[in-house]
Amino acid sequence: MDALIGHTGFVGGNLAKCHAFQALFNSANIDQAKHQAFDLLICAGVRAEKWIANRDGQKDRSDIQALVDVLATVKARTPVLISTTDVYSDTRGKTELDATDEQNGQPYGRNRAYFERAFIEIFPNALVLRLPGLFGPGLKKNVVHDLVKGHEVEKINTDGVHQYYDVKWLWKDVRKSLDLGITTLNISSPPMKVEDICTEVFGVHLKQPRPDAPHYDMRSVHAKPWGGHDGYLYGREEILRAMKAFVAEQRALRP
Repeated sequence: MDALIGHTGFVGGNLAKCHAFQALFNSANIDQAKHQAFDLLICAGVRAEKWIANRDGQKDRSDIQALVDVLATVKARTPVLISTTDVYSDTRGKTELDATDEQNGQPYGRNRAYFERAFIEIFPNALVLRLPGLFGPGLKKNVVHDLVKGHEVEKINTDGVHQYYDVKWLWKDVRKSLDLGITTLNISSPPMKVEDICTEVFGVHLKQPRPDAPHYDMRSVHAKPWGGHDGYLYGREEILRAMKAFVAEQRALRP
């Protein structure tokens, strides 16, 4: 029996479209997973809204601990954790060989670094995939979402440098990682400045520099099997093509 935790979220919802999971869990029914045994278990069940986690770090940690307590009773032949680049306090140049940071300056990052460690302690044979900034069907947050929806565009920090990934590729990358016997995969792409995304994808010339702009540059030691180089699984043009296609799809849905 294959199970997915977090099936109603953005990432989990997209995974659920790609595979016939026999058991689906979210925060409303996660207790039903207790003491069960699964073949494939994918966990995408940790809250993704960074601002909510950082606003109340203790509540975020408590929610994560509740999930850990459930998972501690579970058995899984093939456990997979969908994690985040934010387990590093500074992603620049970091690969799978670098340690995560449970002393991270923000609750979002340190709590997810803790969850990674706890998941691996429960499932020593786990596959962990760390995701950068996402786009794809059902997107509810981040710069790409705000530009598509025209939401609070005036608050966008155009000096920010982010890495992006099409969530529609995640299932095939899970399968490929398992086939290759990879235990940890940083899903990386070349960093792109928000100002460039505005211009190249949206045709908008936006310049709103603000202090403390984020700068992401996570790398991977597994780029070669993906046809990547310089520590990036996917190339800049590949990401831009996928992002433009996503934006076109979203615009076509407008009434």
